Amino acid sequence: MKTGIWFLPFWAFFLCCFPALSQGKDEKLEAAIKKLELQKNPDSNRVLALNELAREYRRTDVGQAFKNAREALKLAREISFSRGEAMALTTLGVMLKDQGNPDSALVYHFDALKICEENPGLKKLRARVLNNIGVSYKDKLDFASAVKYYSSAIKINEELKDNEGLGMCYNNIGIIYKRQGENEKALENFKKAGEFHLKNNDPLSRSKVLNNMASIYLRLNQFKEAFEVLAEGEQLMKKNKDNGSLAILYGHYTVAMRKTGNLEKAEEYCILSGKIFKELNDLDGLAANYFDLAEIQILKKKYNDALYFAEQGLDISKKIGKVETLMEGHLVLSQAYEGLSDYKKALDHHKKMMLFKDSIRKTEDVETARLFQARFESDRREWELGRLKEQEEVIKKTRARNRIIIYSLSGLCVLLAGSLLVLLKKRKKTTGQ
Repeated sequence: MKTGIWFLPFWAFFLCCFPALSQGKDEKLEAAIKKLELQKNPDSNRVLALNELAREYRRTDVGQAFKNAREALKLAREISFSRGEAMALTTLGVMLKDQGNPDSALVYHFDALKICEENPGLKKLRARVLNNIGVSYKDKLDFASAVKYYSSAIKINEELKDNEGLGMCYNNIGIIYKRQGENEKALENFKKAGEFHLKNNDPLSRSKVLNNMASIYLRLNQFKEAFEVLAEGEQLMKKNKDNGSLAILYGHYTVAMRKTGNLEKAEEYCILSGKIFKELNDLDGLAANYFDLAEIQILKKKYNDALYFAEQGLDISKKIGKVETLMEGHLVLSQAYEGLSDYKKALDHHKKMMLFKDSIRKTEDVETARLFQARFESDRREWELGRLKEQEEVIKKTRARNRIIIYSLSGLCVLLAGSLLVLLKKRKKTTGQ
């Protein structure tokens, strides 16, 4: 195929020129493996090492990650290590969420939360679990519940002065506002998150927030700000070998270059991004990357190449079952077929895109209704509390006034009784005389 002729040399070139991009994850993984090898005894240290290894395997070998996390959970329960048990449960929950099973994830997260609530010493972990519960509700598009749990996590993190935890929560709230199209509020929360990660001297977490800020600036077509944020992020990510964030950042550069008309540079960044997603086996990222490549080919009027990339992305989207990427895939295919003047296929894919869009809209409409209902209930409760306070004030004032009246009447009665007694005594004296 024509596409393969130019596409393969690009991949070969970047594989040769950027061999170091895959090393960061391997180094962390190797360190976690060695740490576990040193922990032979069935104790709390081995549980912690197993949990750490599960987190490292999470992106590259999900099966091994589940195996390590389940082993950690089993051992933690055997030795009654509550902290290790909660950590293993929430790690399993996060992995289930990653696989598109937020409902199953919540079962594990709530089990972890119960353990944390029963152990006051696990307050920091409790905040993390609350945050993870919020993320799972976000994936269910239940934004009201997500914000509720993020807010609970923020309260604990504020008590603990945990800048890392605060940064994570504000970043996640920003993601919800981004999803709802409230760009300014999203940016406000992302900036807050970035400041907390800066205070905490956490470049890896700050890198992720910078990516989110860049996405908002690009939405708003504020390219100067976007390029400034991307430049800072790229420097941090390369220094810390944060390849997952770097792949996303190159995706943002792709959008920035495409929007500013530099299609050759956009294609170059897109291929860089796809290479890393492929190495990390990040199917969600890889699907989006194929769609980006397809859009670039449409702008270059290379419609057959666009079809090839869009179909590759759609195949991956079907495997992971993510509605948003399925919608995007059919949209890009519709545009490519329209470019080829195949209007029948263009219309077919447009209809499929609309079906997925309607599915998302219905889900979001239900969530919006739930959110408005929650706000209404909150406002109603505030109004009722205000009314109760007003009524209490009226009652207090009425009681005070009644006391004054009672005291005044009592005093008056005493005076009258005294006067009456004086008159009676005088009358008796007069009668006696």
